[in-house]
Amino acid sequence: MPDCIYCKSSFYDKSTLNKHQKRSKSCIDAQLRQQPDKVIERDIYECSYCKKQLSSKYSLNNHFNTCKVKKAHNERKETLEEKFEKLVKEVVQLKEKPQTINVTTTNNNSTSSNNLITNHNYSSLLDYGKDCELITKKFEEHYRMEHLLKGDQKQLANMTIQHLLSGKGQPMYYVTDRSRNKFMFTDQENNEKEDPGAIVLRRLVYRGLKPIIDKLYTIEFKKLNDNLAYYLRLGVEDMIPETHKDIKELQKSYEKTKILGASDDYVSQLSKCLPSSIKDRIFRDSVDGFDMCKDDSTDATMNKELAKAARMICGYTANELEAYKDSYKINGKVRGPNGLDTTDKKYIDFLNEED
Repeated sequence: MPDCIYCKSSFYDKSTLNKHQKRSKSCIDAQLRQQPDKVIERDIYECSYCKKQLSSKYSLNNHFNTCKVKKAHNERKETLEEKFEKLVKEVVQLKEKPQTINVTTTNNNSTSSNNLITNHNYSSLLDYGKDCELITKKFEEHYRMEHLLKGDQKQLANMTIQHLLSGKGQPMYYVTDRSRNKFMFTDQENNEKEDPGAIVLRRLVYRGLKPIIDKLYTIEFKKLNDNLAYYLRLGVEDMIPETHKDIKELQKSYEKTKILGASDDYVSQLSKCLPSSIKDRIFRDSVDGFDMCKDDSTDATMNKELAKAARMICGYTANELEAYKDSYKINGKVRGPNGLDTTDKKYIDFLNEED
């Protein structure tokens, strides 16, 4: 068991000792008293928005709450999302016009919804009620597991739509009234059924996700509590509050994943992104989701926005550099990622361009 040569504290392994010597204020003070000229390599936590450097993860988390660059970046992001939502609504309206939607069936354009679903081989959401392991498998294949522990319900709703409710052969599910969260699905006989508040969907998704959630939570909870017990035994005081905080955050995140209860974000995201009718769903699947028709008047606008974000500037995409531009417009300081020449004319032009 290694001991600290400066403050005589004992540690379980060398890795923990190294962290202690870089983070503990009392140990750093002891080092400077014994070796006044020593240059101490301290752990540095850098804000990804304004690049301010802080000495601990706790300080960094507190800084995020007041970071002006982050606030400006989020406001800009919300504005772009509003523009995108407006474009999507316009596209959906265009899709539902009779002259823009050409759904061909065996008989004619007045074929019933039942036949539309049958002819396009859509299944029923109720099929998953027989075996929720199918849902578990889908999320294990496609979902980034760290999002579950963060309780990101919007991301979970997006993944539900993308991998459970999109594509031919997948269950037919849509929203007929976005403001009232009026969801619809079809049973095994292709009859349309209402799902108020998406309770049927949420129950099935949660049953499929629960084995994954419980496993991740159990592993992380045991790990954090083992760390806490270790720090308490050795009296590593500067790590105890941070570990307590991590445990509380984990517990809060775990509660948020229970979409059968508090699920406003999940339901709201479903309502925002699901198709508005059976024809809309069929149209989306026929053009791979949100892809636009080439003659759609909004297509050029959308592609222009995407191209602008994806263009390369000094080896980085414009999207990667947006936070630095926001910071520059607030404080006038030219900053950039490590390795980027901040004096490059292309980069300077990018910082000064109008949005």
